[in-house]
Amino acid sequence: MILQILLSIINILLNPFSFLLFIILSSKKEAYFFTKEETNVTKLKVKPYLLFSVGYLTIILGITYLCNFFVDFNFWEIFVPKNIFISVITWFVTGFTLRAYLKGMEGNIMGFIFFPMLALSIITLFTLSFSDLLSSHKFLSFSFPVLEINFWIRLLLHSFMPFYVLIYINSNNETEKQDFPTSILSILILQILFFAVNWIFVYIFGSSINLSQFLGEGQTIIYYLPILGGFVSCVLFFISKVIPVKKRKNNYLETISLYSVFITFGLIILEVINYINLIIPFFE
Repeated sequence: MILQILLSIINILLNPFSFLLFIILSSKKEAYFFTKEETNVTKLKVKPYLLFSVGYLTIILGITYLCNFFVDFNFWEIFVPKNIFISVITWFVTGFTLRAYLKGMEGNIMGFIFFPMLALSIITLFTLSFSDLLSSHKFLSFSFPVLEINFWIRLLLHSFMPFYVLIYINSNNETEKQDFPTSILSILILQILFFAVNWIFVYIFGSSINLSQFLGEGQTIIYYLPILGGFVSCVLFFISKVIPVKKRKNNYLETISLYSVFITFGLIILEVINYINLIIPFFE
């Protein structure tokens, strides 16, 4: 049991996806997580990284623990690597990358050496796990009542799905004038484009899917839970644009925003699971 717990924790923290996610998220708070050594060399700070790791681990285990109330499964077994040999190799890739960042990472080395290794590791793990994921895609299908929601309301609610919100926020040009209606319209266009991609794949390899089904027709409250995280992220984003940096008391807004990123990421995991549950039946 102790070995199982240890392997699970190592797999969560040294998973290349986890570290790549840290690099992406920390880029928004670069001064907090990194020290500039030279023009294009950054050194990772140990304490902030450890705080991130503890928070990340807590969120992943917390979400899994909540799921365990509704579905009976081995809490730690779910994180134990399916192929220990491949997983150990990917852990070493993450470890080497982390070691380089702790000593000082040069931007070009990250881009041409370490990033391709991390990406290859992620693809390898995804390929190995894909068949298991398809066979267990309904492990979060709770027996909650179906929510009967109007099509247009569902369309609007999807504007706050965290996946769409984070893409909008991270791709937005800081110099552009931003307003709430424009952002909603942009996200709506994004999800229509995403539907088009799904429609093509379902049409070629499965049966058929319409826009209403893609927007959560016949789904339960579990499907709509991630919207809460997306809505909070969207509100915090626009508040940060309205309130000047100098007027933000004690940087409370930055702290809240940082915590919301962790929560939103956890809800994105739930959103991905919901998406898998939604889309797989169209290929059966």
